[in-house]
Order: sequence, then C-alpha cells, then structure tokens
Amino acid sequence: AYSLAITFLEAVDKMQVDKNITLQIFATDIQEDAIDKARTGVFSSNIAHYIPENIIEKYFIKEETTFRVKPRVREMVVFATHSVIKDPPFTKLNLLFCRNLLIYLESVLQLKLINLFHFSLTLNGVLFLGSAENVHSQSNLFEAIDIKKKLYRRLSNQINPEKVDFPSSFTYTKKQT
Repeated sequence: AYSLAITFLEAVDKMQVDKNITLQIFATDIQEDAIDKARTGVFSSNIAHYIPENIIEKYFIKEETTFRVKPRVREMVVFATHSVIKDPPFTKLNLLFCRNLLIYLESVLQLKLINLFHFSLTLNGVLFLGSAENVHSQSNLFEAIDIKKKLYRRLSNQINPEKVDFPSSFTYTKKQT
C-alpha cells in the first residue's frame, strides 16, 4: 500500500497537472496482526538495499535501526481487517489490487469473488490480479488491458444483484412469492 502511495506521489510530481490530486488507498487483510504491523509504517533498515536512496530520503524518516513512512504517505492509506469472502465489499473503487489470493481458492469461490470485484469497481475501473490469476469465464465482465500484467478493465454498468453472491452479512434476498 505504501509503495502504491509513493508511486502515485512520484507520478504526480512528474506530471504537468494540478498538484491537488488526491488518492485514498484502502489496504486490507484478513489477519489483524498483519494490518496492525502495516499500520505502523515501520520497515527494517534492509529497505535501503532495494529502494533508491532518493526515495528513502523523500518518503521515509530514519530512526535508530528502522525507517518510518512519512506522514504524507501514511495519511493516504486506510488499513482495515477485511475478508473479501465474508465481509461486504468496498464499492465505487477505481483500482482494485487482488494479487495472489485467488490461486488459493476453489474455482467456485474464485468466480464469486470475480463477480464481487466487478460489482465493487466503477465503470472502466481496473482490476489487477496476480501473475497466475485471471478473470476466467467472466470475460463478459472485464476486458484485458494487459493480459501479461494481469490488468483488466471493468465492462458494463449494468449489475444484476441476483447474479452476485454477496457475503452473508450483505445478502441480497429475493422476495418469495
């Protein structure tokens, strides 16, 4: 999440556009411990081996044996414990990263999540999957922007809630007749 925020800030710095562009990143994980650790924004000194020095100076504060993300970056990210399988989906997203999760799930659950991702994204929103993942038979919901990079654009603004198997805490129920 912090890498995305930094990439965004770097891109805005290089663009000849209004610098008041903002970004809000929702970073989620099912494990509360992982979220708590990420929320601190503290990294070991090893990051200096793979992050350019100018980026470290610009976006991190050197502490004794660690680096802490500067508030400018930290404030762009909202962390939450969230299960994409059980919890209601986030909606009106422009970009959704789901990397290396689907490969661990059965095909029925993968299909359910692809439908939920379609529901969650805005029209023309972008889905970014892991290298071994794809949208399978749901190609009518997405078009490939770059198959190699696993980037897909959401198609169609028509959503039929009956076709989306919402998590139980956000279930759509059809009236019985």
